[in-house]
Amino acid sequence: MPLLDKILGGAAGDLVDKVGQTVDRFVTTEAERATLKAELAQELHRHHEQLLEQARQAEASQLLDVQQARLEAGKVQAAATSSWLARNVGYLLDLGLFAVWATCTIYLVLRALKLVNIGSAVDLTGVLAIYSTITAAFMTSLTFHRGSSRGSEVKDAALRQLLDR
Repeated sequence: MPLLDKILGGAAGDLVDKVGQTVDRFVTTEAERATLKAELAQELHRHHEQLLEQARQAEASQLLDVQQARLEAGKVQAAATSSWLARNVGYLLDLGLFAVWATCTIYLVLRALKLVNIGSAVDLTGVLAIYSTITAAFMTSLTFHRGSSRGSEVKDAALRQLLDR
């Protein structure tokens, strides 16, 4: 949230200054200027707080969704009536994505070491775009299905803290 706070705080401060300069041109008395500037600053601060609260709520909602999805996936895997595929789809997905990711990684390393020469017809930009997409999918799947006990503990604590507010 500090980044969001920094971005919104800077923009709001600049806006108050610019509106204040405009007000100075049209409002004639110092008391009216001071009152208007204070009201504008207060309104911008209120709006800033609303945006931060919406960001907190969105984060809490996302964490809750992931937690619920993990619980549901765990229930399917633990059920005695579940099919083999239902119990193992997470493992199969992770294994398949790992195989594709590992193949791409090996290709890129061999190409960087100039041990593989396919020619200049292969667009490395496209290959790297595909590789980054595969890496993101693999890491997302791995994090969701496997995660880490420490990471899950931290996420659960963050979720509890957000929900307690």
